[in-house]
Amino acid sequence: MRKKIAVFSTAWNGEHVGGILKGICDKLKETKDDLYVFNTYGGFEEEKEYNDCEYSIFNLPLESDIDGVIIVSSSIDTPDRLTKIIKKCRENKIPCISAELELPEVHYIGTDNYAAMSAVVEHLITVHGCRTFNYVGGPARNRENCQRKKAFCDVLAKHDIPVDEARIRDYDFNREGGEQAFLDFYSKGLAFPDAVVCANDNMATGYINMVQSSGYHVPEDTIVTGFDNLFESRSYTPGITSVGRSKEKLGEACVEAIMKMMAGETYPQTVFVPFELSLNESCGCNLSTEAQIKVRKRFSDKVYCDKQIRWRMNLMQKKLVACQTEEEMKNALHEEMQNLDIKSLSILINEDEQILLNQYVNGEAKPESGYADRMCLFFDGQGAFREETSETIETRKLIPKRFCEDGKESHIFIFLPLHLKGKLFGYCIIEDNINFIKDENLFYLISMINVAMDNIRQNTYIRILNKKLSHMYMHDAMTGIYNRFALKSFGEPLLERNQIEGRRTLFMFADMDGLKHINDTYGHDVGDLSIKVMANVMQQSCPDSSYFCIRYGGDEFLMMGTCDSEDTARFIKSSIEKRIEETVLNSELPVKLSASIGYILTSRSGPDNSLDEYISQADKIMYQIKKERKHGGKKNETD
Repeated sequence: MRKKIAVFSTAWNGEHVGGILKGICDKLKETKDDLYVFNTYGGFEEEKEYNDCEYSIFNLPLESDIDGVIIVSSSIDTPDRLTKIIKKCRENKIPCISAELELPEVHYIGTDNYAAMSAVVEHLITVHGCRTFNYVGGPARNRENCQRKKAFCDVLAKHDIPVDEARIRDYDFNREGGEQAFLDFYSKGLAFPDAVVCANDNMATGYINMVQSSGYHVPEDTIVTGFDNLFESRSYTPGITSVGRSKEKLGEACVEAIMKMMAGETYPQTVFVPFELSLNESCGCNLSTEAQIKVRKRFSDKVYCDKQIRWRMNLMQKKLVACQTEEEMKNALHEEMQNLDIKSLSILINEDEQILLNQYVNGEAKPESGYADRMCLFFDGQGAFREETSETIETRKLIPKRFCEDGKESHIFIFLPLHLKGKLFGYCIIEDNINFIKDENLFYLISMINVAMDNIRQNTYIRILNKKLSHMYMHDAMTGIYNRFALKSFGEPLLERNQIEGRRTLFMFADMDGLKHINDTYGHDVGDLSIKVMANVMQQSCPDSSYFCIRYGGDEFLMMGTCDSEDTARFIKSSIEKRIEETVLNSELPVKLSASIGYILTSRSGPDNSLDEYISQADKIMYQIKKERKHGGKKNETD
C-alpha cells in the first residue's frame, strides 16, 4: 500500500521551495508513494486574518491518515504554527522532519547556515581584502538570520576586524528590505563599505538596485553578496555572489530519512546537506564569458516562458471575472486548465455552508478556524461538472474518491486554501504541477480562483436579493398573495395573449361585506384575520394555473384568468361564496363573513379595452350587486 507523505510549505520563495519539492518528488517516484503538499502564501508581513485563513490548510493533514511529515520550516511565519504541527505528529506517532530550520527535539535536515555564511565572509576578507562591512539581515528573531549574523560577527572577530553595531541592521527577507537598508546606511554615510553582506539574495538584489540607481557601481564602489544562489540573482547584472544550497539533494535526503523513520530505523538528529560558495560578478570574481552567456540564455528562456504563462493567466482571469454563474465558471475552468497544461484541478467546498449562495445573508462572515467534517466536490479533478447528486467526501480523506481507487500510479497533490474576506470555505487540489510552485505562478492561479468564486457569490447574492425584492414588490405583506403592482407583470400579458388568441378573460372583483363593522366590534386583529381568510379563499378558488388573485385594496380582491364561458364564470363565483361559508364554519372567527362579487368577461372580438377599463367595469358591477343586496335587506351591517 502506498505511503502518504505530507509536506508543509510556504512558497513565496518558489525557486527554493520548488527545488526542495522536486528532490522529494524524484525520490518518491522511486518508492512509488504519494506526496501531499500543503502550500500557503501566508507571509511574515500579511495581516493576521489573511494568514490564519492561509495557514488553515495545515489543519487538513493533521486530522488525516498521514504516514510521514516534512516541514519546510524556515518560511513559516510563527513558532506557534510549527509547534502545533509537531505536537500533533507526536500525539499520532507520525515521523516528522524539519527542513532548513532546526527545531527542538525534531529531526533536522538542512544547510549549515553558520558554516555557509562563514565561507562568504572568509572569501571577502582573504581574497578581496575587505576590512569594513555592513550586514543586512532578515527578521531579527528568524533563526536562520541569527545563525548567519553570528557567523558574520565571529569571522570578523577571528580576523581582528571590529564589529560596528551601527553597520548591522535587520529587515525582511525581500527586495524592499535591501532597498531600505541602502537608504538607512546612506543617510548615515555608511552605504559604501568594502562589502555589504546580505542575509539572502532578495535583499542583495534590492541593495544593488539602489546602489546603481544612485549612480554608483557594484563591485567597483562596494561589494555586495547574498545567500541562496537563486537563479534570478545569478542572471542579475551584476551576477550576485551567494551561497548555493543543495535544494534537490535536501529534498531527497528528507525522503530517505522519513522512509527509515517509518520503517523504525534510527536516523541522525541533524543532517547537513552540502552547500557551495557560488562566486560571481558582485564581488569581482567574474564568471567566464561562456558561463555568463549560458546563465543569461537560461534567464531569457525563463522570462519568455513566464510571459507566455502570464499571458494565458491574464486571459483566464478575464474569463473567470466575467462569469456570472457556477456553470459559467466551471466551463471557463475546464477550458483554461487545458490551456495551462494542468493535468487535474479539483475544488472542494464545505458541505455545511452555502458559501456561494448566502454567505453574508445573515450579516458579515466571521473568520473560521477549520474545515467542515465533509466537503462537497464543486469542480472535479478532470474538469467534469458536479451533478445535483454531487460527490461529498469526509474531510479527513482529503481527496476525491477517484484518486483512492487508483491503486497503481503514485500521485503528487498540491493543496491550497480557499477563503474570502476572512471566511474559510474550501480548498483546491492541483495534481502534479510542482513547476507552478517553482516558477511562482501558483499564487496567481489560486488568487484568480478565489476572486472568481467571490464574484459568483456576489452575483448569486444579488440575484437572491433581487428575487426577494421582486417578491416584496409584487406581494401583499399581510396576505401573501399578489398586490396591485403584479397587474403589470401578470395581468397585462394575460389580457394581451387572450386577445391575440381570440379567447376571453375573466375579471372577477370581490369586496368583503361589513369589514368596518368587524373592526369596530371585534377589533382590527379580527379584521386582519378576516382579510387573510378572504385572500386564502380567493387563492384556493382559482380553477387552474392561468388564474391569479391580487389584493386590490383594503378589503377588495381581484381574480383574473382565461375563461371562455359565462357558465364557468358563474361557477367560479358560486365556488367562492360556498368556500367562504365552509371556511367560516371551520375557523375560529367570531363573525360571519360574506362578500359582494361582480365579474366581467371580455369578448373574443370587438374593440379592445385596456386592463384598467376592464377592472373598472368589474368593480362597478360588484358595487351594483352590493347596492342591490343592501336594498334587498340581505345585509344589515354598515360597510
